[in-house]
Amino acid sequence: MKKDSRLYYYLIILFMTGSMLVACDTEGEESMSWRPGNSLHIVGPDEIEAGSEESYYVDGFTIKETYTWQLDGAPITPTRNGEFVALEFEDEGEHTLTVTNGKYTGTLNVTVVEE
Repeated sequence: MKKDSRLYYYLIILFMTGSMLVACDTEGEESMSWRPGNSLHIVGPDEIEAGSEESYYVDGFTIKETYTWQLDGAPITPTRNGEFVALEFEDEGEHTLTVTNGKYTGTLNVTVVEE
């Protein structure tokens, strides 16, 4: 291998290593999940037909946390350590689904329409 080739090879390795170190900087990120911010994000449909069942879950769910769910202010029972809730909406109109982990809260407004 020529001397110039080795120098070029070492410069490429140095550049790649530096790029990885910059990409791994995590200062300022939230420790609760991969999704940064100061609120929880609920994933699920925001409009459904009356009588249908839907599942909702926390985006970036972390098993080390306890999640508490409410529908229109009333507690509901989640599944799988609080990750999911399965809901069947009978009443048409606007409903508010809320989840909290004691530190952050997430809210989703669900519109139930006629079948």
